Amino acid sequence: MTKVAEIAKLAALPGKRSELLAALSRMVEQANTEVGTEIFVMHEATDDLVTIWTYELYSDQAARDVHGSSAAMREIRPAIAHLVAGPAEIVRLVPAMAKSADEKNPASAGPLGNLSV
Repeated sequence: MTKVAEIAKLAALPGKRSELLAALSRMVEQANTEVGTEIFVMHEATDDLVTIWTYELYSDQAARDVHGSSAAMREIRPAIAHLVAGPAEIVRLVPAMAKSADEKNPASAGPLGNLSV
């Protein structure tokens, strides 16, 4: 099975990034319940005060589909509509190589770290 990943860029309305992050915490809670969601990280841009970047890694497309069809995903769009400047920009990816996240045994990782596909 091939792992899949996404990077998403969300732009908050001016002065609303903290509120948007607070609302998006529901998505992190959801990701924590999903077996196939391996990484789900939200980042604040350091070069502006409105941008949030997400990085998501899934065990396969089916796991991504589970996340995308969750009740939390359906509920988040209307919940954040008043906080965002527009729709998220999403880039879909397939990992090619990585540094191992397994700090206890990095030598156990293959050419894709512990993200072998």
